[in-house]
Amino acid sequence: MRSGKLKEKIEFERQQTTKDEYGQKSTTFSTFCIRWGEPFDLASNEIETANGKTGGIRQKFRVRYDSATKTVGYADRIKFNDDIFEIIAIENMYNRNKELVFTGVFNERIA
Repeated sequence: MRSGKLKEKIEFERQQTTKDEYGQKSTTFSTFCIRWGEPFDLASNEIETANGKTGGIRQKFRVRYDSATKTVGYADRIKFNDDIFEIIAIENMYNRNKELVFTGVFNERIA
């Protein structure tokens, strides 16, 4: 993988459940790790996501394989340029533990 292509900041967010002052459970996402990566292969079509929504925009993100990115799972999400993507596929390219490619479906835009 050429490091010159990894020039965009990609945030991985992990879901956390906490209790508020009334004892109610509250679910939020917070930044788990930030890595330099390459977004590519933007596509648009109908696809069924894990939470039952049909998404239209798919984006792939290439990052280096490391101790943090290897723990990213389908419950996590990607934040890129104020857009949130739900992770629907994770590929360890050629099983060499050098790069990971995450496929995400556009979920929402943070204003």
